[in-house]
Amino acid sequence: MNKHLMQLTLDMIDFFANCDDDLVDPDVSVAKLEEIAFLLQQLSTRERNQFAKFVEQAAESNEEKSEFYRSVPENIGLFS
Repeated sequence: MNKHLMQLTLDMIDFFANCDDDLVDPDVSVAKLEEIAFLLQQLSTRERNQFAKFVEQAAESNEEKSEFYRSVPENIGLFS
């Protein structure tokens, strides 16, 4: 998978999961997160593994967001 697209996807998940309710309506945020999760769940096993590995690397390189990043694969149902 393209690392730029994976970073964009991770950034979008972070934005919608953590943005202020005054910036984006909470219902819109939830709907977008569900849409992103659905699309990621459609990836092949190899692509899902690549994305999960990318997220883990991002967590290791960003102490501030490490815990959040590590929760992403499970929270979006990547390996359900």
